[in-house]
Amino acid sequence: SRHVTAPATVPLSVGGGRLVEVGSYGSSDVRAELRDRDGTVVAASDDRPDDWSFLLASQLPAGRYTLRVLPVGASSAACTVSVRELGNQDERPLAAGERREIATGQDSHLVPLTGLDQGGLVVVTATSRETVGLELESGGEGTWQSVGRAAGLQARLVAAVPASQKLRLRVWSAD
Repeated sequence: SRHVTAPATVPLSVGGGRLVEVGSYGSSDVRAELRDRDGTVVAASDDRPDDWSFLLASQLPAGRYTLRVLPVGASSAACTVSVRELGNQDERPLAAGERREIATGQDSHLVPLTGLDQGGLVVVTATSRETVGLELESGGEGTWQSVGRAAGLQARLVAAVPASQKLRLRVWSAD
């Protein structure tokens, strides 16, 4: 973690292949933009669920990035910025309509979804005592793409998915 006074620019290096979470904590409202080497915004956040601090969580390719931390409603704001890369833990498949409890810990949990071969609307809900992140991904063979994302104490993710796509759910603690 690193203490910054916004507006501030923080260089980041990412190893790739994992979920990267960048967040802030503090008593001032801040927002963030994460830019790739070319200056393109690849992620942005104003508020994490139930808080005015920012939270970015993305699968990022390996490389160098720049985090821009900006004050909201003031000319400057102090906060602590933290970065963590979460490991991937494979879970057993989850069938449509099935309920499951997952102890999140320090990893992101990859849950294959079954019984959704027809495509259509997928709804995933999670209730937790801590902020939980959900990401629905489609693809396979190392080329997974995000279809939708949600976070909160009562996170709800709704996404339309095409037929014949492999789907998995990524679940992690965002606290």
